Amino acid sequence: MTDDATLIRCCLRPTYRILGWVCTVLFAVVGIASVWAAYWNTDNSFARPLVAVILFGLLYSFFVSLGFWLLALSYRYRLVIDRDVVYQRGVLREQTMALKSIEQVTWRRRPANGSVWLTGRGDVLKIDFQNFTVQQRDQLVRILHEMLASDQQAGWDAYCEKFAETPDRHARSRRYRRRMVWLFGIHSIVFTAFGIGGFGGQFVVVAIVNALMAVYLYHGLQSTAVAASDDLMER
Repeated sequence: MTDDATLIRCCLRPTYRILGWVCTVLFAVVGIASVWAAYWNTDNSFARPLVAVILFGLLYSFFVSLGFWLLALSYRYRLVIDRDVVYQRGVLREQTMALKSIEQVTWRRRPANGSVWLTGRGDVLKIDFQNFTVQQRDQLVRILHEMLASDQQAGWDAYCEKFAETPDRHARSRRYRRRMVWLFGIHSIVFTAFGIGGFGGQFVVVAIVNALMAVYLYHGLQSTAVAASDDLMER
């Protein structure tokens, strides 16, 4: 695939990389502290320290592994569409599908931001729009819809009915995100107060998670505002 023929080249949205680093560092620190506290058991709070060490080790190792997986996916994932082929690369798998071999394009309303399945010659290439920024998602939808014949596309009308941007839908989405930002922000403050008040370090962990969710939703709120502004300028 040459750069001249490339129509769009996408990687995962930055949220995956941020979440991967947060999961890896946060749960590694909390896991080490928990295993250390259980192993030494200085205050005799663990009736069976060895069992607690194993359980904490397994639990936090799982979340650290999840963080590593998100990091690997965020650095490795690529989706490239040019005038001849669609190429998608994940952590463990690569797929290449020639446009002329595509027999059906299925537009789906699931998961949250929809997806599209490209079917051809016994193979299926699935593109989940949840993985991309709003701008990339809009470009992908436009390119795939325009470059493939309409008689090959199934579910397009239902997809548009759910995801076509209207002023009313955009306003409802922003109101919902704004409420969730406030909700997670207030939860973060409350749990931080509990943690500082001596009720346990687990409240601080929950506070950090809520704060991250608030930041994530706020970032999404800003992204939708920029996308709406760009759309108005184009009109």
